[in-house]
Amino acid sequence: MALNFQTIDQGMQYNLGKFADNGGCGYVLKPPCMISEAPAEPAYTISVKVLSGQCLPKPGHETEGEIIDPFVVVTLTSADGVSPATGFKTNTVEDNGFNPVWDSPAEYTAFRITNSDVQLLCFEVWDEDKLSKNDFIGSFVVPVKLLRYGYRHVPLFDQKGSKLMLGSLLVHVTRS
Repeated sequence: MALNFQTIDQGMQYNLGKFADNGGCGYVLKPPCMISEAPAEPAYTISVKVLSGQCLPKPGHETEGEIIDPFVVVTLTSADGVSPATGFKTNTVEDNGFNPVWDSPAEYTAFRITNSDVQLLCFEVWDEDKLSKNDFIGSFVVPVKLLRYGYRHVPLFDQKGSKLMLGSLLVHVTRS
């Protein structure tokens, strides 16, 4: 598989997220399920709710212009790498990039985890534009096996892979 290291597209985001394991040193052992006929781990479910965002910047770090209308897309990669990713999109918060709050009870979404060694959870923040295409704000990808449960701040990274200075999301993740 060829990766374009010049832009941080979805493939590069997944690559950076996967190799965040092992301290980001760039070397991750194959999981037992890929080496031998190891017994599969029992499937389980995680529930994710995006609660709020903090200090979300304007696209391209602009200082002038309209206030952003953020929404979040949360996706889970498939365990087989072939099936399409599953996910959900939050509602859009109008004119609030400083402290958007997503408080709809329907925002809790369950994901079925069948192989935590290879599945990745991706958070992407977008600015909704009515007259043009939506603008990318930031993202974060984490291997499912590294997830910590409870209330967590999720840092965000821009299109160049640099950490946004203050931008983050507050999420709640549970396992059942």
